[in-house]
Amino acid sequence: MDKDKFASQVIWKFGERIKFYKNKLGLTQEQLAERINLQPSTLSYIENGKNNISYMKLAPLCEALQIEPYKLFVFDYRERDNSDRVKDINNLLNSMDKNQLELSYRILYDLSSYSNI
Repeated sequence: MDKDKFASQVIWKFGERIKFYKNKLGLTQEQLAERINLQPSTLSYIENGKNNISYMKLAPLCEALQIEPYKLFVFDYRERDNSDRVKDINNLLNSMDKNQLELSYRILYDLSSYSNI
């Protein structure tokens, strides 16, 4: 992977993390932008991976989101909203062949009968 593509993916994922924590707190883009003294349009560009956030805004951003800075750089899927997980599962299911889909159905059907997981 070339450096530019890698950098753009990191910037996009960083923006996704901001959106995740903003939504987790129930903040609007305008509310978060006001708390960190940014224009909502600037925050939108950051959230959508089209712009970087300045180093000086990182501490106020983390304070407003009530998180430690490292959490914006952890790019895994454990802390996603359920609607995002459903979209991901749908995308995975749509890409499967008939046999994979049948197996996935059986697994999900059996899994749904367990109430203590």
